[in-house]
Amino acid sequence: MKIKVFIADDHDIVREGIKAVIKRDNLLEVVGEGKNGLEVLAFGRNNNANVYVVDLYMPDSDGLDTISKLIKLDSNAKVIVLSVYEDRNTVLKAFKAGCKGYVTKVKAAEEIIDAINKVHCGGYFISEEISDYIFEVYSNNFDESLFNESDLLSMKEKEVLKFIAEGKSSKEISTFMGISFNTVNVHRNNIMHKLNLHKTAELVRYAIKERIVSI
Repeated sequence: MKIKVFIADDHDIVREGIKAVIKRDNLLEVVGEGKNGLEVLAFGRNNNANVYVVDLYMPDSDGLDTISKLIKLDSNAKVIVLSVYEDRNTVLKAFKAGCKGYVTKVKAAEEIIDAINKVHCGGYFISEEISDYIFEVYSNNFDESLFNESDLLSMKEKEVLKFIAEGKSSKEISTFMGISFNTVNVHRNNIMHKLNLHKTAELVRYAIKERIVSI
């Protein structure tokens, strides 16, 4: 029997890419797709997939909240996070929310089939470049003290921070995220306030240190 997979990502090109990779394995089958958390939960409420591949950042969605609600709807659901985020706090929070696998988008083409198979069989999977976090995730000492100040940032604020660190202007960020110019600047100010940082260069250094952006 084939492993039924649901894919959730707001970018059509990402979903198509993941589907193309999955088709290489005759034992996997994509049974549904979604562009936001509401579509993930709607599918989970009325259908059954064995494995859900879910992006953490989608419009009008909190990926972590979506994972928690999905697992409550279907206790047998296995969730793999697909994300651009590699920072320690996001990885730890995703596993705490109930995911069984974490695949970075840069490694998705190489790792997603292995991740789906391992998670479906009751195991866990985490991308190689962030595997150092695995001990903290599953150690008996895992608790809230593992989180630091970046845990204060919302997913949208982390997305804005990532774009800032990549050198994007507020106007460019507005276009990429589909939000207003003023909203971008509100997010920027909130990030600086929460992290007690005052210059763009400090934001960039912080994003690199926390692996929110790669260099």
